[in-house]
Amino acid sequence: MKSGPIRLILLFAVVIAAAFFMWQAAGVKSTPKPTLTPTEAAAPTPSPAAPASSPELLPMPGTTSAPGTGLPNTVPGPDGLREEFSEKLNQILTETESTDEAARQLLALIPSCNTAEQVEASQHAANLLPDAEFNKASQFILNPATPRDVMEVWYGDSLNRPVEIHLPLLVEMAEKAGHPMQEEAMNILDVILGPDYTENRAGLRDLAKKYLAEQAAENADAAASTPPAAPAPQPAPGVQQ
Repeated sequence: MKSGPIRLILLFAVVIAAAFFMWQAAGVKSTPKPTLTPTEAAAPTPSPAAPASSPELLPMPGTTSAPGTGLPNTVPGPDGLREEFSEKLNQILTETESTDEAARQLLALIPSCNTAEQVEASQHAANLLPDAEFNKASQFILNPATPRDVMEVWYGDSLNRPVEIHLPLLVEMAEKAGHPMQEEAMNILDVILGPDYTENRAGLRDLAKKYLAEQAAENADAAASTPPAAPAPQPAPGVQQ
């Protein structure tokens, strides 16, 4: 009965082989293929870079509305002045018929300028503006938002004009709380009005009116006592000028 053991051996071999194949199949299934992440699987192809565009020019400081003079909003030079401004300034100074009209055009130009241009235009306008029209420039002194450099141009110019022009401006500056040149104005008023103002700040307007009235009376007396100017000599007959 040799066939019995042989059958057992074959059966045992078949069981071992089946177990081996089952183990192999289980090992393959337990190690899945690596999968790509969504970013790796669908990484977008870089698109070509767009050509660089020229930078957008921002409004110049001090510009609150479109310039009435039509100045383009271009980049200023090293001195802070735009080429178009320099051309417009030269046009006003050389082609305007009268100095009074040139001053008016410069005043109209200032609000559309940056700070450096406002200073430049103000210096020219101050030299041309007559006393009778200085009230048109008073806004650059009284408005606290005026750039300090611009304000100083007009403030200094006002002090070189008659007292009836600069004294009312000093009063307004001294009474305007928060004005950047309030202290300077009060110091000048101390010199003009003297101890009466130093000791009585509240009476500033009355003191200013009194001072102006006294100055007007003195000027009238001086004019009345001044002899009339001698007439210009007439050329002798037959002598050509």
